[in-house]
Amino acid sequence: MLNISRKSADRSSRAKRSRAVAAMIESLESRQMLTAAPFGKVETFSAALIKGYVSDKDVPDAAVTVQVLVDGAVVASGPANIDRSDVHNFPSATTTHGFSFPLTLSPGAHTVVVQATDDTSATPKVLRSGRVTNRPPTAKLSTATNLQVVGFATDPDDTSAGLTITVNVNGVLNTTVTADQARPAGARGGGLGNHWFIANLTGVPDGPAHIEVFATDISSGTTVKVADKTTPNQKPVGALQVVNAGLISGFARDPDSSAAVDVFIQLDRGTPVPVANSAEDNATSPGHGFHLNTPTHFAGTHTVKLIAKDTFSGVQTVIATKTFTNRAPKGVVESIVVSGGSFTITGYAFDQDDPTGSRQIVVRVDFNPRVQDSGVTKGPFLANVARPDLVAKRKIVNPEHGFIITPVNLGIALAPGKHKVEVFVADSATGITTLIGTKTVTTV
Repeated sequence: MLNISRKSADRSSRAKRSRAVAAMIESLESRQMLTAAPFGKVETFSAALIKGYVSDKDVPDAAVTVQVLVDGAVVASGPANIDRSDVHNFPSATTTHGFSFPLTLSPGAHTVVVQATDDTSATPKVLRSGRVTNRPPTAKLSTATNLQVVGFATDPDDTSAGLTITVNVNGVLNTTVTADQARPAGARGGGLGNHWFIANLTGVPDGPAHIEVFATDISSGTTVKVADKTTPNQKPVGALQVVNAGLISGFARDPDSSAAVDVFIQLDRGTPVPVANSAEDNATSPGHGFHLNTPTHFAGTHTVKLIAKDTFSGVQTVIATKTFTNRAPKGVVESIVVSGGSFTITGYAFDQDDPTGSRQIVVRVDFNPRVQDSGVTKGPFLANVARPDLVAKRKIVNPEHGFIITPVNLGIALAPGKHKVEVFVADSATGITTLIGTKTVTTV
């Protein structure tokens, strides 16, 4: 019984070994019959483009079908039939094994798989897979007002192109521009290259405005908000550019509005005087300039304030202050010589604020401040007689400041007796007269 059991066990063991050998032989034969999988390379693997080449040794002249999957869904499929003569490891002389698929990925991260279909088994072979991120456009604003938005915008995935910029104001489309300009003068922040934009806004009401800036993503064509700002109500700005005894000029504007603002000029502590036209041409701020003759004042130092009215709030704000000094004209009555019922007056007069101009002389005779309409006033006479001695003596630039007023000029015939004679010179800017000499004469 023992011998029979041992023989039976030996036969069973040999049978198992035989089956194992047969299985190994069958496996080897099956492996010899396996087809070669497609081989290739994905050279460009980005949010905008999938590009590479692939070939199948089993069918070396055929174009292999390539698929691109994004987040599990097929978004592109086609034969690899683009010429790639630059690749030298294809199994045949045929070089049309390239593929190129543009992608349109929404901004964000995505799982991308590139696979080639085996021509014999129809099974896919993954050539490359991984995470691809379509980075959204970015922007930085330099200026954002109710009139204009200036900024810099780029797409990190493609910095060669200028982005399409859309600006909404208070939820409504206002304008569309392209970010393809060089940096504007005075722009702050941003970056290098021709990626700046200037969006001029229209129809925006005065006061705070909600401004939204959108950029079109190059890869997906989707619109992405890149900036959001509510503009404050900005105060008017301006400058006093010319301030003297005769003229005040400058400009004033409201950054929130293109319209002319109401402008007022205050001299010293007087009542602000409205400027009739505040929309004149101005080199600094075209369409927002103004000018007016300086309000009446006397000699001395004066303060000028520029006041502008905010177009939204109506508040009046002092936006500029300057001072000027108006020096009173000077002069000397050198002689008054009586001739019968009249006289001849000689002297000189000049204005330090207008050293080249000839001044006007006024003569008043027998004026009595207690008697209305008393006396007689004659003139004006022009102080334009050459007096070379004055150039060095009074340190003035030209000599035409002398005057000789004869009886013929005066045209008066006084009764015999004593008469009070006063001589005045008029200020070049204001016309206000200053007494430069007085004398009592006796006519015969």
